[in-house]
Amino acid sequence: MAGFKDISNGEWYTGVVGAAFEAGLISGYEDGTFRPNAYVKREEAAAIMVRALKFAGVKTDLGDSKTDRYLAKFVDEAAIDSWAKTAVALAVKHSVLRGYGSGEFAPAKTNTRAETAVMIIRMLEEADFI
Repeated sequence: MAGFKDISNGEWYTGVVGAAFEAGLISGYEDGTFRPNAYVKREEAAAIMVRALKFAGVKTDLGDSKTDRYLAKFVDEAAIDSWAKTAVALAVKHSVLRGYGSGEFAPAKTNTRAETAVMIIRMLEEADFI
């Protein structure tokens, strides 16, 4: 399915994963897997939300702003994987994601369902869908 080694055609989520892949919302991991049973990290959620904004027609570039400007407020900025820095900065710029009161972004923290719901609502608001 969509080139993912770990997704079979008969799984209940096969069609949804395929649609998300075709829309450019997900790309999977470098080893060719999707990891359907893995939890989503905050930095991964940022990438998906920014891709969803772009898919919805929202301009998703930093313009003359720098990635560092949006990431500097996080005490754990250095913990954000290099591949995710631009996505996290864009998610912050578009108010889809925020840090915690401690000043952390916590890029490797697993998203809760509540956090994910809030991100989706913010993304839909930013795209003027709701």
